[in-house]
Amino acid sequence: MTTADAALLIETEGTTPPEGQIDIALLGGGLHKLGQRYHLVRGESNTVLMGLAIGWTLWGFLVVLATILGKGDRVFVMGMIATHVRLLLVIPMLFLCESLLAPVVRVFVRSLILTDIIRDSEKPKMAELITRFNRWTSSRLPDIFCLLAALTIGSQGTHLLDATTARGFDPLSVIQNSLTYTAFVIVELVVFRFLLFRWLWRIASWFFFLWRLSRLNLHLVATHSDRAGGLGGLELVQMYFLPLVGAVSLIISATLAQDLSKGAEFTTIYPIIVVCMGIGLMLVFGPLLLFMRPLSECRKKSYFTYMSLASRYVHAFEKRWLSPDSTYDQFLGTGDLQSLADLTGSLDVVRDMRFVPAGKQLLMGTVLAAVLPLLPLWLFKYSASDLLGKLVQSLIGG
Repeated sequence: MTTADAALLIETEGTTPPEGQIDIALLGGGLHKLGQRYHLVRGESNTVLMGLAIGWTLWGFLVVLATILGKGDRVFVMGMIATHVRLLLVIPMLFLCESLLAPVVRVFVRSLILTDIIRDSEKPKMAELITRFNRWTSSRLPDIFCLLAALTIGSQGTHLLDATTARGFDPLSVIQNSLTYTAFVIVELVVFRFLLFRWLWRIASWFFFLWRLSRLNLHLVATHSDRAGGLGGLELVQMYFLPLVGAVSLIISATLAQDLSKGAEFTTIYPIIVVCMGIGLMLVFGPLLLFMRPLSECRKKSYFTYMSLASRYVHAFEKRWLSPDSTYDQFLGTGDLQSLADLTGSLDVVRDMRFVPAGKQLLMGTVLAAVLPLLPLWLFKYSASDLLGKLVQSLIGG
């Protein structure tokens, strides 16, 4: 469908656009099409089965290969924990995140159009933006570039993605065989890095989409009940990035666990906790900061408008009901008092309008997603019984 066709559908008054005609497509590309061909994608966006197939198949391949070579017992050691976490947990979590996120993004974008947050004059630009975004996500080129980048990093042995591999760990020390080394580096690490680059591309595309959206002349309503001018649904969208935050924190935690098992100082985890929270907050709240300017301008303009309206109303109210000639019997049945209360409530909503379309719930969720995977690292400093005792003591006091 061309941009002109999408714009015509969007501008149609009083009708709901046909399903799929103006929808944004967060998923696509060569890997998605490959998953659809082999029935690993359920519906249009459920790619969890593909994530399990990739991660668990690679894990099974490495275990079976090590067993055949008579080194199977050396695979299940602390020095290989990051490998197991990447394959068994993190890769499926990456696909779980996109499976949950894609439908919510679609509903959010359609709601912008159908609730008139996008002004009529801006709808052609919105249609062009959706068409361009869909063209990006459906192209195979990003997947090809991500794969080439993953292969390049693997062949040059750089440490740009140090958290994706165990620092100081050599696969040859676990299984002395060049074939196993090739399987580990080329198959497991390259595939994992490819999936990370694929997510970086998707995040960059979503950031660009929201940046372009924030520059449109949006019809923001300061008295909207979501305290975000009508953009409150964006908070729910960003909430579905939390599995990605948890996945990144989980692989960092596994890498630190390997370092601690080799004698690294426990104090090294403290700055990592700060870094993990910083990554999570940047990933989740970064796109929301794009809307600070339009929300701030909407709040400022609407606040003075409603203040002026309130001033005129209260002066008229005082003149009518508080003058010496007024009779209190006329209060009965009048709606003026309720209107005054409603106007006061509307002014309070404008005053409490947020500068970013998010609240404390998203902030707490982001912090927890970043920190919880790091908590098992405390077992390297305290035993489970000590931690339980400290928890009970903090609850009951003493």
